[in-house]
Amino acid sequence: MPYGQVQPLFITPLYSNNFRDTHTLNKMLQYVRGIEYVDKGVYGSQKTSANTYILDEEDLFPLKQFVQNSIQDFTNNFLKSSLTLKVTQSWVNLSEKGKMHVTHTHPNSIFSGIFYFYTDSRSPQLYFHRESPSNYHYEGQATYYTSNMMAFRPPVGSLLIFPSSIPHSVGINESDEPRISLSFNTFAKDNLGTVTELTKLELDKP
Repeated sequence: MPYGQVQPLFITPLYSNNFRDTHTLNKMLQYVRGIEYVDKGVYGSQKTSANTYILDEEDLFPLKQFVQNSIQDFTNNFLKSSLTLKVTQSWVNLSEKGKMHVTHTHPNSIFSGIFYFYTDSRSPQLYFHRESPSNYHYEGQATYYTSNMMAFRPPVGSLLIFPSSIPHSVGINESDEPRISLSFNTFAKDNLGTVTELTKLELDKP
């Protein structure tokens, strides 16, 4: 009996990179542990930093450089695009024991990212949800083709970049230690689209 092949269509990119300077990472971790956090008043949800442009802080300059270089690597070498993206807002998430983050997307952003300052084996997983869930549930082992949700537990120092439109969530933290991460949004720094395709968006035009 002949066996066919399956070819994926319209793959959703999930970029990952790792910050390898542990000394600098530990210094930045101490800094974010000492900043001000606010509770948005959503029951069971994690806290966020009062500063929502946190990557502009001098203490996080090494991370800002790492994020910007990773964005460029992602767009140039994987998306094969000359598009220049800039970080718009950036903030730190503090997920204490018993806290979570509900399913959400990031409006007014092209790609978003998460960086892990601190996590351990009991910290919650990150879940990505299919934008258009399948109407059918298949018996047997879940695969990339049939799953409506994918779970990840990235280690400390990990950076993930993904389309801002992808729904994602964070489970309940069962660890005694807070899970600390940074999130950021991006948008085009220069122009988008082309004149011939009638999609030109001149962001630098007054």
